[in-house]
Amino acid sequence: MIYDKKSVRAFIMNYEPPKEELPLHEENINNFFSLDKPTTSIETSDNFEEHIFFNELSSVIENIGTDKEFVVFDLLAHGWSYEKIGEMLMVTGGRVRQIFSRLLDKLP
Repeated sequence: MIYDKKSVRAFIMNYEPPKEELPLHEENINNFFSLDKPTTSIETSDNFEEHIFFNELSSVIENIGTDKEFVVFDLLAHGWSYEKIGEMLMVTGGRVRQIFSRLLDKLP
């Protein structure tokens, strides 16, 4: 698959990862089989196709990028800013932007 650098960048910056599952809790047997509960699984969410594309893109990036590039990609996709990632990696936000751009250039 051929990826458009601009659209991949926009996708990653606007991607919303799936919500964390709630911890398991003991359920009353009378409520267990209730059909009135709303479902919030990833299969029923509106952005199911986005999650599929993200997983595919993540797999490609893991194969073509360095560990640092993959970390930058993953943190950006999870809402971190360039500056916050830069603090973690002990580089500037501009350097993180360069790493991300170089990674996008490697995409087929």
